[in-house]
Amino acid sequence: MKEELIVALQTPPLPYYWESGRSTFRVGDRHPNRRNFGLFDVLLVVDGELHIGENGTEWTLGIGDALLLLPEGEHYSFRPC
Repeated sequence: MKEELIVALQTPPLPYYWESGRSTFRVGDRHPNRRNFGLFDVLLVVDGELHIGENGTEWTLGIGDALLLLPEGEHYSFRPC
């Protein structure tokens, strides 16, 4: 039987909870560049690599990695997936 990993995030009720979504990046895609996005951005990598930076610090995330980007930061891709 294949083990599944579940991430559960407790969020406050409306009007505080803003939104959630899912993005899939293919080979050559980049995470969008954002500044003062106003929302936390939780990145979960299930396959491949994602190259992401925030305020001058850069990470290469691989399978199983997660990263929480801050709402007031500058988020950018420093290399394609």
